[in-house]
Amino acid sequence: CKNIMSIEFSQLSGEPVIAERLDKQTWRIENNKQGYRVKYRVYAFDTSVRTAYLDSERCFFNGTSTFLRVDEYAESQQYVTIEKPKTCTTWRLATGLPRETGDNFSFGTFSAPNYLDLIDYPVEMADFDTVTFDVAGVPHHVVVSGRHYGDLDRIARDLQPLCQHHIDYFGGT
Repeated sequence: CKNIMSIEFSQLSGEPVIAERLDKQTWRIENNKQGYRVKYRVYAFDTSVRTAYLDSERCFFNGTSTFLRVDEYAESQQYVTIEKPKTCTTWRLATGLPRETGDNFSFGTFSAPNYLDLIDYPVEMADFDTVTFDVAGVPHHVVVSGRHYGDLDRIARDLQPLCQHHIDYFGGT
């Protein structure tokens, strides 16, 4: 949890909950199974694809550096709601996480069958460009953030046979 800058635990009513820190990445909460809320800030100024980055132009994060795991529920269905920042009116959201609400590239609620699946999908939020192409009836999206001079249609045409090769090689979608 080197990316967690601060963390607070509270009851759903807002009253504080005492959390015992067991090691640098584990806390124990005693609240008689009444449920609790966790509020935490994540360090987000690493431009690599390993962790998280946030500025006024874009946001990128991997679940491994962002989502906390509750051991007792790690094998349960996971849900995450991602809201559009109020100051980023043109931003859209791109992720492979299965969608529960919203349209393609919109903010909303997403799900995964368990914690390991949840952390396996990166998230990009920005005013990005995109091109979509189909291979074997499956839509593929290319998302490019920031200023670029790429020919997205050509990139899609070049990627199409590569994706088809991989689908054929691995025996289907």
